[in-house]
Amino acid sequence: MKPRTLLYLSHRWLGIVICLFFLMWCMTGIVMMYVAFPSLTSQERLAGLPNLDAKRILVGPQALMQAIGADAIDSLRLTTLLTRPAYLLKTKESAFHGIFADTGDKIPEITPAQALLAAQFFYRHTQANQANQLTAAPDSTPGVAQENVLIDQWTVSNSLDPHRPLHKIALNDVASTHLYVSTMSGEVVRDTTRHERVWNWLGANLHWIYPFQLRQRDSAWRWALIVLSFWGVLSVLTGSTIGLMRLRLRKRYRGRDVTPYRGVHKFHHILGLVCFVFLFTYISSGLFSVNPFGVFNSQASCRINESSYAGRLPENSAEFHQDNIRKLIDNNNDLKEIRFYWVADRVYPIGITPNARKPLHDFDENKLHELAEN
Repeated sequence: MKPRTLLYLSHRWLGIVICLFFLMWCMTGIVMMYVAFPSLTSQERLAGLPNLDAKRILVGPQALMQAIGADAIDSLRLTTLLTRPAYLLKTKESAFHGIFADTGDKIPEITPAQALLAAQFFYRHTQANQANQLTAAPDSTPGVAQENVLIDQWTVSNSLDPHRPLHKIALNDVASTHLYVSTMSGEVVRDTTRHERVWNWLGANLHWIYPFQLRQRDSAWRWALIVLSFWGVLSVLTGSTIGLMRLRLRKRYRGRDVTPYRGVHKFHHILGLVCFVFLFTYISSGLFSVNPFGVFNSQASCRINESSYAGRLPENSAEFHQDNIRKLIDNNNDLKEIRFYWVADRVYPIGITPNARKPLHDFDENKLHELAEN
C-alpha cells in the first residue's frame, strides 16, 4: 500500500472510531465545569465536626505513640470520632491507630451501627454549621447503613485506600445524601448527593472512562485511556497532514478555492485546519495526564526527605500532656482539631478552625508557614 493511501485510510477509520469520543469528551467536559466529581473537601469535613471540648480531654496520646513507635508515625491529630474526642495516628505505612481522649480506650474497627452513628453525628453538625447554630439538632437524623463496600462508583480514588472497606450510609434527607465512613478510623471520608451522582454519570464518569469495574484495575484503566488518547492524537495528526497537503493558497482549485472539496467536505477541511492546534493539545494533555510508558518518571524524589529535618518525635514532650492540651483548647474556643508537627525534636501544635490554621505555640513564623503549606 502506498504511503499516501495508508495516510488517507488511517485518518478515515481512526476518525470514524474516535469522533464519538471527541464529542463525548467535549460535552462531558462542559458538565464537569459545573459539577465536580464527589469529594469531601476540607471545609465540608470540618463543618461536620464539633468544636473540641477541653473538659473531655482526660488523657494524652503518649500511650498510643509508645505502642506504635515514634519512628513509624507519619501524622498525629486530636479530632472527634464517634461523637468523642480522639487521638488519631497514621503510620508511614498509611495504617490508622487511635484512642479516645476521654478514656484512653483503643478505637476498635468500626461496626455498621457505629458508622451510622458517626454519619448521623456528622450530618447534624454540618446542618448546624450551615444554619450558624452553636449546637447540633437533637438525635433525629434518619439514616440506614446500606452496605459495606470495598469500592464503588464514588469511592474509586486511591486516596481512600487506607480507609477501606467503607461503610455506606444513606441519609433519607431531601438531597438523598450518601456518606462513606472509614472502617479503620471512623471518619466520614466521602459524601455524595443525588444531584452529584446524576450529573457525574453525564460528566466525569464518561469523561474519564470511569466505571468502577474498570477503574479498580488501575493498569487496565490507564491502558484504556492511553490507547484511546493515542488514537485521537493519530487522527488529528493524519487529518492535519492531509489538510495541509490538499490546501492551495497560490494555485487555487477552480481559480478561487483553497480546497478541492465542496459542501460538508469543504467545511471539514477548513475547520479541521483551524482547530488543529486546539484538538492536538486537548487530546495530548489527556494522554500525558496518565503518564504513558512512564515518560515523566524521575529517579530523584520530588518530596523532601523528612528524616533530614524532622528528627525523632519526642514522645514525652509537654505538648502531649492532657493538661497542656486542655489549656490550648480553653484559650482557643473555636478549634475543630489540633495537629501535632515536630521539627528538630520540638513539637508544634497547630490549631485547625473552620477558616484557618493557627499556631498554638510560639515559634518561628517561617516554620509555621512551611508546616501549614504541607
